[in-house]
Amino acid sequence: MILFPNATNEVRETLARRQVDNAEKWIRKLIHHEFTKAYGSEYMQQDNLICRKIRESIANQKTLHPSKYTRDIDATTFDEAISILTNSRFYNARFRQALIAAYPLGNEEARHFLTRLKAIRNDVSHGQGCSGRQLEQATCYANDLIDSLKAFFKEHNMEKDFNVPTITRYQDSLGNRSFLENVHENVNNRVIDWRRQGIGDLRPGDTLVAEIEIDPSFAPNDYDVIWYVFAADNGNSPTARVLITKKHVGEQFELRFTIKTKKEWHRFHDCDEGLTVLYRVLPPIE
Repeated sequence: MILFPNATNEVRETLARRQVDNAEKWIRKLIHHEFTKAYGSEYMQQDNLICRKIRESIANQKTLHPSKYTRDIDATTFDEAISILTNSRFYNARFRQALIAAYPLGNEEARHFLTRLKAIRNDVSHGQGCSGRQLEQATCYANDLIDSLKAFFKEHNMEKDFNVPTITRYQDSLGNRSFLENVHENVNNRVIDWRRQGIGDLRPGDTLVAEIEIDPSFAPNDYDVIWYVFAADNGNSPTARVLITKKHVGEQFELRFTIKTKKEWHRFHDCDEGLTVLYRVLPPIE
């Protein structure tokens, strides 16, 4: 069966990459959950758990991008996350239960399929191209993994009570990026203030391009995305493009995204997910 038969190969590559990125996020969530439970929140600093090479790589990434990572585990590469996950020292005790639906044969099966997934992801990321069959495999492998982990967290009462699309990543043309791990869950308090972290200053004449990524397990035609700013700029897209003018000048420039499903009920009265991001717009240089 061909996934997305009417889509171009470029579109299928984008969809596959998004699903693999989502799988990466779930892997890191599992590692963080299990290691925190077993070894405490400072598990990444314990040299008897994480090898020196990975710890040095994490430290280097945090030095290069000091505001990018909210948790040490988020600074791992996909290869490093797979290495931790499939370490025979931890797999049966810490991860097998969560992954058994995807990899019933255990650690070697997990390593085999995750290594294949990583290879396809790297080809797509580096512009080497993939066949339609490889993209189908990447999507299916990622879905198998995500479904297994969702079932695990649901069983442990950690899955969402409301099955609605959520924002998994935010990034903008200034170089800011967030996976929203430590951002408040309630839509009314779901705020990232780039004035206090990252790059938060704009000036008239700048064009701000901001994009949210939404959990790809939800079909895009199942929900609507709206973005707007206080000065009446708005659009219907996960990508906002705002030409900054003098009317935007001020200490607090707010860009707001909302997601609303086509269901008869909504998680937060009139929407299901939202995010507000804050910047500062300085006066024009005279």
